[in-house]
Amino acid sequence: MDKIGLTGMTFYGRHGATQEEKASPQEFIVDIEILKDLQKSGNTDNLDDTIDYSKVYMVIKSIIEETSFNLIEGISDAIATKILDTFHVHKVIIKVTKSNAPMGDNHQNAWVEITREQGN
Repeated sequence: MDKIGLTGMTFYGRHGATQEEKASPQEFIVDIEILKDLQKSGNTDNLDDTIDYSKVYMVIKSIIEETSFNLIEGISDAIATKILDTFHVHKVIIKVTKSNAPMGDNHQNAWVEITREQGN
């Protein structure tokens, strides 16, 4: 299966398990792999036969910036569901990193990676 990948997309959203985390926008970094047969677009060299990266970006931006989740697992699942439904792809792998996630006395990056397939 062929892949389209977008990495390092940075957004700011109000997500977290506590009200303090949701009080101010925080940085979230998203990487996505989209599995789809790209033979037709490779042969036609036509954007209509593939996935427009800018549309994928806007879907992810909307989910992170316009909604609020307690967990990065929820963000990841919402992105995967929307990508599968909107672009009719076979499979997606989503990695969402929360920069400066609170952990004890300091802040580190925390991430979740999920895989979702059409029909599952």
